[in-house]
Amino acid sequence: MKKYLFLFLACFAAFSSMAQSGSPKPSTYVSKEVDILKNSELKLNETQISRITSVLIGEEQRMTRIQSLFSGNKIELEKNLAELKKHKIQNIKGAMTDLQKEKFDELKLDQKF
Repeated sequence: MKKYLFLFLACFAAFSSMAQSGSPKPSTYVSKEVDILKNSELKLNETQISRITSVLIGEEQRMTRIQSLFSGNKIELEKNLAELKKHKIQNIKGAMTDLQKEKFDELKLDQKF
């Protein structure tokens, strides 16, 4: 009985630590995109950077799904990737103030994504 209790507690501890670790670590690609924003003149705060990082991770996952779904259909793939980029830029800007959005457009940062 003690063995089962110990096993249960060990599993519980493992799942608890995984749940507390938060969101997945950004890929190299996402990290580069975040660096572009950090090094721009936007003056993003840590909360904004965190939100944008989460958005970029989600958009990267969507891109992977789209690429696998439409790998044999180039026209549909390009159409869906263009829509994805538009959605991605909207979500990035969603974490910004109006002044930051204007600066983002002024710097033409959307071309870097």
